[in-house]
Amino acid sequence: MSRRVAAFMVVVLLLFPAVPARPAVFCDGVDDEIALDDFGLNGASRATFAAWIYVEDIGTSEEGYFGKADSTVAGVWAGTLSTGRLQFNLGGANSYGEWTQALNTWEHWVIVYDGNVTGNAERVRIWKDGVETAAAAFVGTIAATIPSSTPVFKVCTGSRVTTNFARVRLANLMVWAGTALTLGEAASQYLLPVPITTTNLRAWLRFEGTGQDLGANFAAAGQPGVGPTVGVVTGALPSFGPPITHGVE
Repeated sequence: MSRRVAAFMVVVLLLFPAVPARPAVFCDGVDDEIALDDFGLNGASRATFAAWIYVEDIGTSEEGYFGKADSTVAGVWAGTLSTGRLQFNLGGANSYGEWTQALNTWEHWVIVYDGNVTGNAERVRIWKDGVETAAAAFVGTIAATIPSSTPVFKVCTGSRVTTNFARVRLANLMVWAGTALTLGEAASQYLLPVPITTTNLRAWLRFEGTGQDLGANFAAAGQPGVGPTVGVVTGALPSFGPPITHGVE
């Protein structure tokens, strides 16, 4: 390498330093998943879910990103529809909202559920990349409490059926059961690499390492529904994540 080329490369690195990426998990949409616990979601009237999501394939039917629901769709889960929209389902097969999402792009989502208010648009409010985003549509009625379901909370599927797997990358997934983040908290979470509050934080999955370490839960132990410390990882692999451009690690 000539001195001129070497000098040029040094200048490029100084002017345009590489942006590190957050760790993430990749699931192939066939049978990959991480199985955790119920996180105290059964019967909860408030909950919040936050995650970076990179969708690679919308598939031909409902495919889950995360959640817990049985075969009748009783429970709560977020995933994608064949229309390409993000679906947040709570209450049954015909109780959900739809939001526009992009393919092959990292987007940060905060889903805030509060069953103590009335109206679908008030019970489920969503922030995408720090900006509140109105639903494209609602179907049915979002329930006042999360219906109880036997399956545990899973990542890369919505638990309910064996064909419900999504081809997706996820990073920095957080679950609060019993807490609906405020408007300010929901908007600010996009800028933070850590949970904005630990009150009722049931899961914080950072997807660091490899193998079973991908399922490590960094939420505080001892809270109701928290555990196991490490989930059961099936097939999921470490992946590149969104650039670290917000907050301090």
